[in-house]
Amino acid sequence: MKRKLATSLTKGMAAAIVMALGASTGAYAAGAMKSTMGFGELDKDGNGLISQEEAEHDKMLSAKFMDTDQDGDGQVNEAEFSAFEVMEEKAKE
Repeated sequence: MKRKLATSLTKGMAAAIVMALGASTGAYAAGAMKSTMGFGELDKDGNGLISQEEAEHDKMLSAKFMDTDQDGDGQVNEAEFSAFEVMEEKAKE
């Protein structure tokens, strides 16, 4: 009886985990991709700028790097990043 209960609980937990993983993957695949990292997290070397290499850690910023780099210097400064965040918020509306 105890063994049957333990097996049943284990199967139930496995099903819950699979469902949770499927839900999160489905949201991502449905286009729920968003910028989740802040400027400080992306500026890995702490120089006050996000290089194209650093931007690769954020799919949205990486995809829109050239547009975000408004002055064309090959890096995103904090003001450019803030403008990017505002544009992404407006795009969600």
